Amino acid sequence: MLHGNKHTQFDWCNVDWTAAAVWKLSMLEFGELCATTPSPTPMLKWSVDKLGTIWMDEVRCNGNEPGLSACSFNGWAHHDCSHGEDVGVCCHQCPPGIRPNPQPDGIRLVACRGDGCCRVEVEHDGTWGTVCDDSFSDADAQVVCRQVGCPTGGARQIQAFGGGSGPIWMDQVSCSGSEPGLSMCNFDGWAHHDCSHGEDVGVCCQGGCTSGGGSGGGSGGVATPGLRLVACRGDGCCRVEVEHDGTWGTVCDDSFSDADAQVVCRHVGCPTGGARQIQAFGGGSGPIWMDQVSCSGSEASLPTCHFDGWAHHDCSHGEDVGVCCQGGCTSGGGSGGGSGGVATPGLRLVACRGDGCCRVEVEHDGTWGTVCDDSFSDADAQVVCRHVGCPTGGARQIQAFGGGSGPIWMDQVSCSGSEASLPTCHFDGWAHHDCSHGEDVGVCCQGGCTSGGGSGGGSGGVATPGLRLVACRGDGCCRVEVEHDGTWGTVCDDSFSDADAQVVCRHVGCPTGGARQIQAFGGGSGPIWMDQVSCSGSEASLPTCHFDGWAHHDCSHGEDVGVCCQGGCTSGGGSGGVATPGLRLVACRGDGCCRVEVEHDGTWGTVCDDSFSDADAQVVCRHVGCPTGGARQIQAFGGGSGPIWMDQVSCSGSEASLPTCHFDGWAHHDCSHGEDVGVCCQGGCSGLESVGQPAVLHSKIVSLLHK
Repeated sequence: MLHGNKHTQFDWCNVDWTAAAVWKLSMLEFGELCATTPSPTPMLKWSVDKLGTIWMDEVRCNGNEPGLSACSFNGWAHHDCSHGEDVGVCCHQCPPGIRPNPQPDGIRLVACRGDGCCRVEVEHDGTWGTVCDDSFSDADAQVVCRQVGCPTGGARQIQAFGGGSGPIWMDQVSCSGSEPGLSMCNFDGWAHHDCSHGEDVGVCCQGGCTSGGGSGGGSGGVATPGLRLVACRGDGCCRVEVEHDGTWGTVCDDSFSDADAQVVCRHVGCPTGGARQIQAFGGGSGPIWMDQVSCSGSEASLPTCHFDGWAHHDCSHGEDVGVCCQGGCTSGGGSGGGSGGVATPGLRLVACRGDGCCRVEVEHDGTWGTVCDDSFSDADAQVVCRHVGCPTGGARQIQAFGGGSGPIWMDQVSCSGSEASLPTCHFDGWAHHDCSHGEDVGVCCQGGCTSGGGSGGGSGGVATPGLRLVACRGDGCCRVEVEHDGTWGTVCDDSFSDADAQVVCRHVGCPTGGARQIQAFGGGSGPIWMDQVSCSGSEASLPTCHFDGWAHHDCSHGEDVGVCCQGGCTSGGGSGGVATPGLRLVACRGDGCCRVEVEHDGTWGTVCDDSFSDADAQVVCRHVGCPTGGARQIQAFGGGSGPIWMDQVSCSGSEASLPTCHFDGWAHHDCSHGEDVGVCCQGGCSGLESVGQPAVLHSKIVSLLHK
């Protein structure tokens, strides 16, 4: 059973369990996993010695509740029991060994050797990990091969295959051989083991098969990381980079041969004839993923060759390997590899001035950074303009444009002027520079163009970050937040004018007439992205106005600016507007009253009961799709965990969602979880049938049980 973030296995005290309660659990919650013969299951008092929390006591169900936690009980972890009183249930004709987990967790075969034997990795809770070889048998190997879509005949396990990293998810696996997935077999529980990665198990499927193209779990079959060629020189030779666990890294040149280079060229879709490797190409950054690579030359991708295991090496980045494919080819347009061919990072023009000149930023390894002006020429500026889809005639560079932040990715750039994108020009290597942000280069394209609408570049042209209006008050005035580098932050009110407010309202799709700014709206958190904003009022989005540069400010969150758009408008149907976090009702009692939880920044948390009224409860019920008549709040409902997101909530009662009401700001509170608020909606409604607002109830037993 799952409560909060903690799993326990059926640790409910057996006091007051009824046949109706047990029967309802077996029939409604386990569904097809148990036969549905309509006869009650007798109460069973079953003692098991299982460590963990005893979550429930004095459970009383009438038999028609949608889930166990909708029944009456003493409250989470309130009990007078020992584990000798842990209750169990028997479902009528439930097949032995079947657990409520109809879909197996993801599985993949990685670090495959020349003989087709590979390490087994499974995905749990969004993270990949390994499987220990204790008790792992050929029957278990058959299940692995079946799950990735390979024949099971002759499947065998490899003890101490080793070389993995991350969590060891499974140990003491015991399969019959007929299961559809490895996580359906018996094992000691997720992350319960006494193993090291030297004991990571491997399997060999029939004929060296590593994938049958099936859908078995997660990324099923061989998880082939991407491969890219970067920092290419004029002769077409490039550094090799591979992607593993979502991060790009380099390959060491130890033992790297021309046969290995052939595989790289094939991987990116180039001819393999004449492929050769370049020792000590160097210049990379980040992890060194592969060393002692040994390919026959016929493999489809580099990670299927033999190597020492991810991140196992004795190299420095001076030993990063490069390759030269036939005719200087860097991409054949095929499907080979993750991002196949030359991985051209995105390029964007930001902080554009009134004359259309902008700072140049490039994306590398998922992070935006600037370009140093050393040796940067008008020929280089032509390439930038071409990259974003603008005419190149008259393109010119601006020395010391400045104002950037983050890494300085490129220095000593030297282009002929005909290149398709800036990273294909010669430069000193990613993050190799002797510059400061005062030397960030800018460019001016013909006619002040900042984007031609073409396909050039990552986000081509002006990269307009998102903008949203949050913490809106009853009068429709809201705090302004902008997104930069994937993170939301606020805008300082220094010099912020009504003309700037007009741009904000236009950005989110609202009328601009009468738009006005609110000084010291405050209440935000996270970075303060913009300061000294100065717009003419005609700009399409706030980041195209002049400002001091991302995160350059002398402000506090008390100076976060707000705006009021015409008629209290907060969104015109675009992607801007009010960012309404999710809301759910959890830990519902027998009377239908539940604790309120809201989602902010991807994390669920509670709401404090300070000043929380029945009008606020009406908004909660409306938010989850329930009738608002008779809605009432419950002070000190309590029992939550995680952040307390909202305090001093004040709604009129007509709002569409709770976060649009006035409150003190995300995570600003003086409360404890004993003050977590609850609500009771009309008729005990909790929003189970609400479309688009998933009131995710802990009482849904399928989601409570551990896979």
